[in-house]
Amino acid sequence: MKYKKKLEELFIKKSTLNIEGQETISFGNEKANSNEIEDVGNDFIALIPNDYIEFWKNWNGCTLFDLKQQAGFNFFSTKEVEIETYGFKEIYGMDWDKSIILFCSVIGSGDFIGFQKKSEGYTILDCCHEDLPQNWKEISHSFGDFMNQLIDNRGKCFWLD
Repeated sequence: MKYKKKLEELFIKKSTLNIEGQETISFGNEKANSNEIEDVGNDFIALIPNDYIEFWKNWNGCTLFDLKQQAGFNFFSTKEVEIETYGFKEIYGMDWDKSIILFCSVIGSGDFIGFQKKSEGYTILDCCHEDLPQNWKEISHSFGDFMNQLIDNRGKCFWLD
């Protein structure tokens, strides 16, 4: 089943058990309109994969497997993606990689998940706040695959295994 269907089911239920059997909340924001997408800066929109822009057209961000703000995932809206990326860019200064855009925070950890633009396509990175950007680990080459794995693993950070 594609991740969009899986998200719809999660959002209808709202409450679900995570991989550890704890009750969590998942919900999606209303879809982004074309003006909201166009308002994302040109430097940013050029680095965001079409897969994520399509995600915005369905849900302008979402929260998955929220365990009382101690665990879960917050996928950024059109308004949040620049703010969050700029915040990290300021922290890392000269070590920042301009090809990276953050699109999700891992609630309760201080870590993020980002896209890194490549000459052909993109990769999804585990943006661990304790490491420099050049040391961030690759998770996937597909937003759809990443979402399917995250949902199928009921909120577990499957890439850390």
